Amino acid sequence: MSRTPFIPRATPLFTAWIRRNHRLLSSSSASSALHETYSSPSSPANDVIHLTDSAVMVLSTVYFQFIIS
Repeated sequence: MSRTPFIPRATPLFTAWIRRNHRLLSSSSASSALHETYSSPSSPANDVIHLTDSAVMVLSTVYFQFIIS
């Protein structure tokens, strides 16, 4: 049984995803909402994320398992 490599199988999915996002972002309502989002001042409290050492270790483990597989 021959398996098709990942890249040729995933390329049509990524292409469709990029086209859909491009259509959404190029619409006038999306661009005005995007402009409002980036023009409003950002609160520093919303940008801070606190992680414990054990949470960082779990995330690292999951990330590296994903990369390897």
